[in-house]
Amino acid sequence: MSKAQRYEIQWDEETRILAERAASAAGYANIKAYLTHLIREDAPRVLSQYAELKVTSENFERFMAACQNPPKVGSKLQDVAKSMAKDGIWIETKI
Repeated sequence: MSKAQRYEIQWDEETRILAERAASAAGYANIKAYLTHLIREDAPRVLSQYAELKVTSENFERFMAACQNPPKVGSKLQDVAKSMAKDGIWIETKI
């Protein structure tokens, strides 16, 4: 197990009392144990929202079709890419 880290939290009185009451009601010895439980329970759910992309079957099929048959690049976008390449911002690649 990694070395424990120390955090200092400054709460208003109402929040501190609420946290202490909730920790006690949930059967935790202290606020630290309660917060640790909350973080371990909630953090994976929150992080999974940013790690997963859920799409409908219809949207997935549309995405795959666009990947397999991409639209032509318009002249305005080509001009911007050429301008960026001249400025060293864009590296042109051929697929």
